[in-house]
Amino acid sequence: MIDQRSAATETPPSAMLGTPRSPSSVRTAPVTTSRRKAGKRKKVLPREHGAWAVLYGPFLAAVGAIGRLDWALLPLLAAMTALFLSHEPLAKLARTSRHPVNPAKSAEWKRLALLSVTVSLACGAVLLFWYRLFYLIPFGAFVFVLLSLHLWLIRSAEERRLSGELLGVAGLTASAPIAAYVLVGNIDGTVFQIWALTALYFASGIFFVRMQIARFMRRPDAGKRALQSGMFHLLLAMSLATMALKGWIPGILTLAYAPVVVRAFLTGKPTGTRPNFKKLGYTEVAYTALFIAIFSLTWSPV
Repeated sequence: MIDQRSAATETPPSAMLGTPRSPSSVRTAPVTTSRRKAGKRKKVLPREHGAWAVLYGPFLAAVGAIGRLDWALLPLLAAMTALFLSHEPLAKLARTSRHPVNPAKSAEWKRLALLSVTVSLACGAVLLFWYRLFYLIPFGAFVFVLLSLHLWLIRSAEERRLSGELLGVAGLTASAPIAAYVLVGNIDGTVFQIWALTALYFASGIFFVRMQIARFMRRPDAGKRALQSGMFHLLLAMSLATMALKGWIPGILTLAYAPVVVRAFLTGKPTGTRPNFKKLGYTEVAYTALFIAIFSLTWSPV
């Protein structure tokens, strides 16, 4: 989950200055309609590029593992996407307590958030009253609690801490058990096993990226983050091996985690140069695609 904003805030100020533009270049820069529209889209879309993979990756893994499709997945997908899109304007509103903004901007964010939440609730109502999937109510309440906690962390400027990042992963990966419930039709061990396995995978990306940013930016806590990443991936490998030996998961399923575990321990020494965060993000997406494919083909219920 690569967050360009997070990376930027952890970069030394001198590395962020760049070459200043002259006042004339600023005045003469044309602002076209397409550029205005692109700017508005950027205000709506979440800045964390990898967050899209953390939302849809578990969803696809669950659908692939269950091995069937249902029309109920369409309103579910729409509800998930709309709620996900509500996070960015809600986050902007949460930050206004620290950084007051123009009332017009605040009103725009409120409209966008209200629209997204309304669409999500409408799609949820279809799932409840048409498909009679009433266990979505406790799932929805759980996601609402996680969203509220994350917004509170944003308001307190604590969302970039490890706890805040893992809280976000817990909320986004809830797409897996919800999709599994919609397909299976009841709550059982299958639902929670899929959630646990997908959450473990995507949590690994949090530890790795935090380590990479700290090491390349030579942060004082780089050693601590490297230790956290190493310990997590070591425990992850041991847990997967134990589950496979006990027959709780197919042994071949562990291959889905192999790339990220190996990657965590074979990362080169810090060079002091700024890493290519976009390339790192694309690499994470590629690993996620591989995880989804292997998980879908090898997973079987307990």
